[in-house]
Amino acid sequence: MNLFEARHLSKRFGGIQAIADLSFEVRQGEFLGVIGPNGAGKTTLFNLITGCAQPSGGQMLWKGQTLAGLRPDQIARRGIVRTFQITRVFPRLSIHRNLEIAHHLQRTRGNAAAVARSIESLLEFFGFATRREIIADTLPYGDRKKLSVALALAADPQLLLLDEPVAGLNEVESAEMADVLRRIKARGVTQVLIEHDMKFLMGLCDRVLCLDFGTLVAQGSPQEMRLDADVIRVYLGQEDQPC
Repeated sequence: MNLFEARHLSKRFGGIQAIADLSFEVRQGEFLGVIGPNGAGKTTLFNLITGCAQPSGGQMLWKGQTLAGLRPDQIARRGIVRTFQITRVFPRLSIHRNLEIAHHLQRTRGNAAAVARSIESLLEFFGFATRREIIADTLPYGDRKKLSVALALAADPQLLLLDEPVAGLNEVESAEMADVLRRIKARGVTQVLIEHDMKFLMGLCDRVLCLDFGTLVAQGSPQEMRLDADVIRVYLGQEDQPC
């Protein structure tokens, strides 16, 4: 079943065509990767899906219903939540307080006891249970990255959009993040991943889209994408990274 569909989606910024006639679907339960060189339109796509920008043309459908005109908070309440390239946490607050604030969507849908149970579950899931009172800004960078994913998960998403979750992480921290994302998938959360670390992305994703100048160049399994001549030409051939 398709959770999300883009149909002939486009976005212009003045004379710049950031997204051009883009059509694709996100299937329930899958881990979808989005790759492409800088300026390919990847982050713009996330901005459109989450209502941070409005399309110039085309349709976006969530479970068959249009997302047109909805604000970011309305889209989040429907189950689409994102992370950002720049880690966004509340730096002067504790891990526990960060998660309390991040549960504002759930507080409008459930009771205090359910929210408390959810916070405890996330503290355990991300390995923060014994460090709950540590101030977020004092955490190692890899843990701040994990906390930003935890804050997104606190909104109880059905579709989680991840914008470069391992940017700036070392090999050990990247492996820890990969484990977190696999366990999130095991919880039934569909994920879409933008990432320049091809080894990381190809090791996680069921299917991959390649964008170039806002257009869909190719899509397929990680193995198919490694061998696709267009993908190699526009992206993989430009990066000295093993896949």
